[in-house]
Order: sequence, then C-alpha cells, then structure tokens
Amino acid sequence: MPASKTVKLNTGAEMPTLGLGTWKSQPGAVEKAVAHALKNGYRHIDTATAYANEKEVGLGIKESGVPREEIFLTTKLNNSDQRDVEGALKRSLEALDTPYLDLWLMHWPCPMTKDGKADKEYDWLDTWKEMERVYKANPDKVKAIGVSNFSVPYLRRLLEHATVVPAVNQIELHPACMQEDIVEECKKHGIALTAYSPLGSDASPLLTNPIVEKIAKKYNVSPANILISLQANRPQVTVIPKSVTPSRIDQNAKIVDLTEEDVKELASIEKENHLRVCKPYWTGWGNIGFPDLDTRVDPGTVPEEQEEEPEPDATESIAGDDSFDDQDGRPARALYGFQGKAEFRELTNVEAGDELEVMREDVGEGWSLARLARTAEEREDSAQGNEIGLIPRSYYIFTAEFAQTEGLLVSSTHSRFRSRREASSDSITPRGSPTRTPEALPIVPQTTGEWFPSFRRSLLGGKSLNRFSSFVTSGAEEFVLQGNPEGAPSEPPPPARHSRLLSEDDSKRESVLGNIAEAERHFVEAGPSWKAKVPPFRVLVHSPSKRTSTLSGAYTMYTVTTTFEALSHARSASDPDDDYTEPPFPDADHSPAAILSLCCAAHGADAAPPRNDFVEARRGDLERYINRVARHSVARYAEVLTFFLGCESDADWKRQLPYYLSLPPKGPSFYANVYHPAFNVDAEEASEAVDRFVNHTRAVGKGVQSLRNIFGQVREARVEMSKAERLLSYSILSLITAKPLASAPTTGINEDDEEQGNSTTHGHVNEDGAWCWRENCESCLKLTKAMQKTSETLQIVADLYDDHARRTQLATHEAFKGVAHPSTLYAPVVDTHKSTLSRYNDSIRDGAEDEDMAARCETVLNITMAEMDTYHTQKVEDFQELAKEHLDGEIEFYEQVRSLSATPRSDSGRLTPEGRTQVLARLRTARRAFDTPQYDELAQSPRQPSIYERDLEHPRLNPPPLAQPCPHVFDSAPMRPVSVAIQEGVGMLLGGVASPARGSVFGKFW
Repeated sequence: MPASKTVKLNTGAEMPTLGLGTWKSQPGAVEKAVAHALKNGYRHIDTATAYANEKEVGLGIKESGVPREEIFLTTKLNNSDQRDVEGALKRSLEALDTPYLDLWLMHWPCPMTKDGKADKEYDWLDTWKEMERVYKANPDKVKAIGVSNFSVPYLRRLLEHATVVPAVNQIELHPACMQEDIVEECKKHGIALTAYSPLGSDASPLLTNPIVEKIAKKYNVSPANILISLQANRPQVTVIPKSVTPSRIDQNAKIVDLTEEDVKELASIEKENHLRVCKPYWTGWGNIGFPDLDTRVDPGTVPEEQEEEPEPDATESIAGDDSFDDQDGRPARALYGFQGKAEFRELTNVEAGDELEVMREDVGEGWSLARLARTAEEREDSAQGNEIGLIPRSYYIFTAEFAQTEGLLVSSTHSRFRSRREASSDSITPRGSPTRTPEALPIVPQTTGEWFPSFRRSLLGGKSLNRFSSFVTSGAEEFVLQGNPEGAPSEPPPPARHSRLLSEDDSKRESVLGNIAEAERHFVEAGPSWKAKVPPFRVLVHSPSKRTSTLSGAYTMYTVTTTFEALSHARSASDPDDDYTEPPFPDADHSPAAILSLCCAAHGADAAPPRNDFVEARRGDLERYINRVARHSVARYAEVLTFFLGCESDADWKRQLPYYLSLPPKGPSFYANVYHPAFNVDAEEASEAVDRFVNHTRAVGKGVQSLRNIFGQVREARVEMSKAERLLSYSILSLITAKPLASAPTTGINEDDEEQGNSTTHGHVNEDGAWCWRENCESCLKLTKAMQKTSETLQIVADLYDDHARRTQLATHEAFKGVAHPSTLYAPVVDTHKSTLSRYNDSIRDGAEDEDMAARCETVLNITMAEMDTYHTQKVEDFQELAKEHLDGEIEFYEQVRSLSATPRSDSGRLTPEGRTQVLARLRTARRAFDTPQYDELAQSPRQPSIYERDLEHPRLNPPPLAQPCPHVFDSAPMRPVSVAIQEGVGMLLGGVASPARGSVFGKFW
C-alpha cells in the first residue's frame, strides 16, 4: 500500500504525514533540530507547553528561513492550564513567536493543579468546551483543535457533547501498541490520528525486533524507517518521530511503501509483546479508559447522567473485608499524623513516623488501604491490632527491605517494626527522591528471568563489580539502587565546644548560606543545566606577605578577598616556602557532590624560581583555582566554600575547621535533593550525547596540549627576537664607535694591527665623536648621532620583546591550563553517566519495569548532563577570554600608545611600564632623525656617549631562562613535578588510590 504524503483533516487543511516530534528535546538542541529538519524538507513540527521548549522551537523555525505559511505547527494545552484556556493559548503564541497555530490539542484529559496534583474538582469536558469557544472566537489564531491521549470511552463522551469534532487524536502508536479500537473509532468520526513514539519510546526497543529487522533488510533501510513507514502506510495517520541528531532526522525522512503482508506481520508483534510506554497514572486520574492498563476508579469515564447516583464506594467493601487479617502488606512509613473518621472506615490514630502495612495502594480517589504495622503478638494483645482503614496516599511513603547478603553484618537494633521514627520535614522533593515517592521493591538476587543483563551484577545484588568507579564512590549507585537511606544522618554531631561558640558558628553558617536545608536543594532546569541560586562573584588573592613559624618555618600569607556585589570579606591562606603545599581546603567529599567536575589546583614547580616570581605564580594559580570553583553554579554556594571565604580570622578558621573535616561524604543525599523537570530523559539521546561529549573532550584536550606547546615556542621565539634586536643594536653601536663587540669574531687581525695597539682606533672617529676620519665633519656627525639613536631605540625594542614574552604571554600561557585535560577531568561524570544509563535501560526493560529506579536514574542523568552543559558554557567563556587576552596583548605590543615624550627607563636600563607605552613613538622619533630639519640639527653639538657603550665588552646576549607555567596536575609525567610523581608512585605501591580521574572539587589538596 502506498504511504501518504499528507492527511486531509476534517477542517479541510492538509497536514503533512511526516513531522518532527520534540518531546524530551532540550533547549540548546531542539532549535537546531527544528531548523535542520525544516531546511531538509520537513514541514510539520510538533511541540507542547509541557515540553518546556516552545520558545526554542520558535527560534528554530525562524532560523530555518522557511516561510511560516509552509509549516504545519502543532502545540498542546498543558494539564495545569485547563482552567485558563485562553491565557494558555496566548502564552503559547508568544513563546513560539507565531501569529497562529495550525493545530492545538488538549494534551491529556486530566486537569491538574499548578503543583502537579489531579484537579478532581474540574471536568476536562469543560476544558474542551472552552477550547471550542476560543477556537470559534479566534479563527485567525487557531486553525484547528484536537485531543491527545484519548481512549474510546473518553472520545465517546466528548462526541456526545462536542459542537466541534476534534481534527486529530494524538496517541502512542507502534507495532507493540497498535490501539486498533481507538483508530477505528476515530475513522468512524473523521478524526485523523498522529502517532507519537513510533519507535517504542525510550531505548527504542522495537529496533531490534526480528520481524522489524527482517522487513528492514528486505527494503534495504534501517529498522527505524520501517517503524515510521508503518504509520505513514496507515490511512489517516500522521507520524512524528523525535530526534535532535541531524543525521537521524535525515534518515527518518525516508518513507517506504509497505505491502499489506508487511503491515499485518508488524501488527502481529503486539500479540506476543504488548508494550505501552506512556501511562497516565502520573496524572492522578487512573487509567483514563485504556483497556490494557490496570482498572482504577476513574470519575472521568462516568457518564454525567450516572454521576448523581454513584455506585457504592468500593473502599467501603474493601475496608470492611476481613480477608486481609492474615496477609502481610507492603511496608511503609507515615509522613504526617492522621486522625481519620471511624464512620468513613479511615485509620483513626496514625502518628508521623508510624510503621504501616499497605494492603492496597490505590482504592480510588487518592486513598490507600493500610493498617498499623505490628507483630502477630502485638495484634493479638491490642484492641486495635486488626484495625484496617483508609489513609491518603500522600500521607506515607514506602520503605524497602533489602535482602541480607551473606557476610553483611546488620545491627541488632535493626527491626522491621520500629514504632516511631522522626518524620521528614521536607515539603517538596525532586521526582524520584525516596523521601516523597514510593521506593523500589526489595532487590533480591534473581534466580530466574533477566533483571540485570550482567551475571556479575546479579551476584552482587545489582551493584557494580568495580567498587572504585566514580559511579560507586560518588554515591550514585547507592542512590539508584536504594535511594537516600532512611534515617541516615546527613551530618555528624559537631565536635564538643563551648555552647556559646557553637551557637555563634551555627548562626554564622545560617547567615552565610541562608537556610542550610534550602542551600542543599539544587535545581536542574531544562537543558538540562544547573539553576544558579547565587549570583557569580569574584575572588581575589593578593597582598602576599612573608611570615615565619617555629613549627613550619617560613611561609607566605596571601589575603583572599571575595567581592560579592557591595559585600566583601577576606580570609588568608598560607603557602610554606619549604615544600610549597597548598592551603588547607577541606576535602572534596564535603562539597555538594564528588561528581561535580571542577579544575584542579596546580602543584609547585620542580625547582623554586626566584622568590618574587614564585610568589606571583602561586598567587595566580590560587586565584584561578578558587575562581574556577566559585564559577560552578552549585559549588558556588556550597557550605564548605562559603566557610573558607567567610572566615574573618585565623582563630575563626581553626575553631571551625574540625567541624568541616568531620563531615561525611554527601553520597546519595546529594542526588535526593536535586530537583529537575519530569520525564526529560531520552535514553537514546543521552547515550549519543555522552559519546559525542567524550569524543569532543578528547579532541579538545589533545588540541589544547598542542596549543600549549606551540605557545611556548612562540614565547621562545620572542626571546630569540629580543636577542637578535639587541645584537643588532650592539653591532650598530660598535660600528660607529670603533669599540669591538666582545662576542664578535676576532680572526683575521694581522700583525700590523697588533703592533699598533691603542692606535687602531685612530681615524675611526674624530674629536667630536663622529664616525669619520675628518675633523669637523658635520655630515658624518649627523649620521653618527642618528645611527646612535637608532641603536638605542633597538635596545628598547629588544626589551619590549623580552618583556612581552616574560609577562604578557606568560599570563596567557598559564591560562591555557584552565582548559587543559577536559577528558580526564570529566571522566568521573562520563563513568557515572554511562553506568546510570545502563541501569536506566534495565529499569525500563519490557517485563522488568521499575519506575522508581527509572526515576532515580533520571535524576542522576539530569545531574551528569547538567555537568556536561556546565563544561559547554565554561568552554565558550574560557576560549573567548583566552583569544581576547592574547589579541589584547598583541595589540598592546604592536600598537603602543602614541606619545612624544621621552621613554622612561629604570636604573638598570630595563623598560618601565611607562616606557612600554611609548616605544612606538620612540621608533618614529628615531626615524624622523634622518629627515630634515631634525637631521640638520644633529650637527650643532658633539656626540655624547651612549649608555649602551659600556655593554659592548659584556653584552646582554644571554638572558635568563624563560619562566614556564607550573605544570597541570594531569600533565604527563615528564611535565609534572618530581614530588608529585613520587607521591603517586608511593601511593600505588602502598595500595592508595591515585587515579587522576577522581571527580573531586578539592581532591588533589590531600
């Protein structure tokens, strides 16, 4: 059967069969994907308010250059906007920057509140009536309206009351979810269908199906082309595959004509392996009429005429059933106290922290059936021992019991029935955090089935075999498998000290961080990218002063000043002269999380350079490092950093330091406090993103190393140029003064010259010092003085080349360390991302779904992708700054400030800063000395000796070695300090972990 190119809607409009879907397409990528698709033939774009990318889709449309009237644009009304239909339309038009929509859909028949809960007091049918009103009143803004995710019962109820028949019903369609009942119902009423997730959604499981692969081989196309073509070959069906990868967007556009036998064979997949990926339970409205989902009490499907006389509440019969007495429910813990009404069969005496047994998780209307958890003996002795009643689902959380592994010691105080535990005070938690959402069921090593594809992981209860990987050490694995352990203290008790000091320190931490609990909440925005809670600030390291101590000897004290808007405070850090150790920063494990990738501080040089150069080099390294940490959107407000920057004295530092050194690693608690948009992870895109990121950072690291080496050669070339200019200056001066240059060759002197002795200069210069054998020769006097001025100017040029290489270019050379070794620095992020992605694919595997684990995996993946976004942002900023810094230095070198005054010099003859700005003017002055009238004025007085004549016997042609930047900690061994190589070598011999790939904020300081 031939595939369609367009589908005619019941409005008469032509809708392109193939479109680009944008679900889970993040800002920064989606606009490029939209522009690429439109430039390459796509004319149908699908988005939604809930996708949080309407603005970016609009930018992509503008970037493509395709006229708006050639594009079919669809967006959807968000669930939380169903009470404000007209306002939602206005916001979508503004975000998309378009005057009209070709199609506007009701995203789900599930009204929701702004805080993400089911709005049970509002009927979605009223939403449709309001959409009809807006559609009729604004034909210039909305060309057609439709629905999405509507089952047959919902469609029938809608059509009974609708005055406008929906143009489209957008639903999940693929070979494992054909939904023929909905397709036939829509055809009956002239409603077109749009197929989303044609590849089977996350991880594209259908791509490896044998039937799909066989048909793909038959037509010599990819399996994805077959899955997309299936929908295009169905009458009145359009299809919107999603991708942000240009090559895949192009590939998806290839539609093939399938035979009826091909279609039937593909449809048979559902019989063996039915799969619905997008389930509506998250809306709080149950199964919304889909027959393949669990039956839930769902008022949305009850016809209006029956709502006045509802059937008896199912919860009454369940609550009164004694069949649960001998059953064990699922363990849970009460979050809040609940005193229900006995007449309504509710639990009457639940306190926060009570252990519960949930017999039925959902009995309708957001209620669960549960009982207080007691042992069998306690139930027999208690009058309320068998009390079973209703409790709101939001009033408890599930707790997980993990199977005891052989050899694992469990505290004797551990008991399933701890009657009172302190309730959480959190009111909001990120999606997937176990403190607010049901945890995964107990994880027990499987004996049948394929829970984890790795045999080694199944033996370890789902844990990684490599216990030293960043996925394990950062706490990501523990969070993914177990969540944030209940009852685990987030901080140890502070060390004993005077109560007044304790309260002062606590209040200081509160004042620096605001509410500490709030400071430990971190937010990931659409991108994904970190949301900055604190504006950027600048840290200055300055005012080094030499100190001495009887214990540590001599050391250098720096002042560290933080400038934060109008607020500034200072703290000092020491740098001992003996071994050049770093200041006592706390360890990385006390930072927000060891997964955050920041730069590493540089080590001391192999041999100490001159004191002032070394002190300045260390100052620059410290300032760059601290500012790098402060640049990170999360580390910027970490308590450990604000503590370091906020200390007002050494006594304050010494008093508080033990507390921060005693803090345990954040571990899973960091991940549990990260909030991110729901359902914004696509496994396929996440996998491709990390592969591209790895390849990019490797290429950048290799290129930067080459740049660092080349830039060193550029600096050496400037020094060589300085030597050549200086030698030219000395040669000119030697020529006009008859004083031989000490380094000039002396071969060829005959015996007559030796006999003449001091008379060899006779006739070289006259009494006026002119370069002439004639006395009173004005022309030669003018020439001599002009050439002497030229020689002196060339000395200034030589100083300029030398100073530029040692000062300006050294700073740029040092700055290259900030962009070096990104692949090594981000290796922990990549390792965590890939390991989490593997767990995510396992958790959504057909037949072994674990929504809780998948949600926690999404949290970790949001964090790792936010770190990749941080690198992207900082890379752009860093290379912009590097290029501008280098160009500014070259401009300063070649285009000095024009001045006609004399060029100041120091007593040693070196160029001063004021002199550096006047070199160009001095060069022009030297050139004008050969032009009249300046040239004629030179004959009015004898030549005065040049200040450089005394250097002819000992010319300055061997400058000191060019200072090099301190090596980066990840540089290869020949570039690193000997002390570091010894330290890491000993660490390996003694079994220490000295891997440079540790994802640490302050890891190299210890």
